[in-house]
Amino acid sequence: MLGRIRLSNCIKICRDENRNFDLESLTERFSYANPLYHRNERLGFSNYGTPRNICLADVRPDGLTLPRGLVSTLLNHYPRIQIIDRTVLSPERFRPSRILLKDYQEEALAALLRKNQGILVSPPGSGKTILGIELMVHRGQRTLVLCHTIDLVRQWVSRFEQFTDIKPGIIQGDTYEIRDVTIGTVQSLTRPLDDSFTRQFGMVLLDECHHVPAATFQQLVDQFPACYRYGLTATPEREDSLGFIMTAVLGPIIHQVEKDTLVANGSIL
Repeated sequence: MLGRIRLSNCIKICRDENRNFDLESLTERFSYANPLYHRNERLGFSNYGTPRNICLADVRPDGLTLPRGLVSTLLNHYPRIQIIDRTVLSPERFRPSRILLKDYQEEALAALLRKNQGILVSPPGSGKTILGIELMVHRGQRTLVLCHTIDLVRQWVSRFEQFTDIKPGIIQGDTYEIRDVTIGTVQSLTRPLDDSFTRQFGMVLLDECHHVPAATFQQLVDQFPACYRYGLTATPEREDSLGFIMTAVLGPIIHQVEKDTLVANGSIL
């Protein structure tokens, strides 16, 4: 019986705390057929260097680790688990923003605030950046926003200037400026990071999070023990069918804003 797990940047299950549990069974439970391998096989392409299966469990001599987004899955299978919470809080007091949320945004924000981690799915033009800023203000945590393009960084900075008194720091290229809210490009942070950096943030927000299944995105997000970790995306379905890694890293979809609803009420065209 699985009795105790430790929650930080990942889920850690120690052998000496779960002596009567077969940890190898979890390895099998969280192993998935690799869609790329089977696509290559179907098309007659080489699979050299491509594993047949993807295992989300990292087995070590003292136990194993799992991506943190799988905690709800574990609780469903083992409802009596004791969770030792080692996630990080880094409180900051932000002034209220000048944002006036629409009804569907209020609903989405309320859903996000009920969970510590997970994914918001919302169509292009529906105000995901606005929602992300309002989520930060409500959470009141030192926050790192992760983007994968310079254009997205500029968009976030522009919205902060428009709706708040927050001047964010930037990590991109030769610029390395950390503030209460910091916006960084994934490309500038794809390396092993010191605890002195990763433990500064109580909240991490990943924009366009459907990129998470790429190894660099997963390895980056999995370094942060922030109590609150969220992803924003308009397109949770991936062509490579690796969406299960996205939810394993960030948690399940918390809320989905339906495009048809927004078109019907005139919010988007």
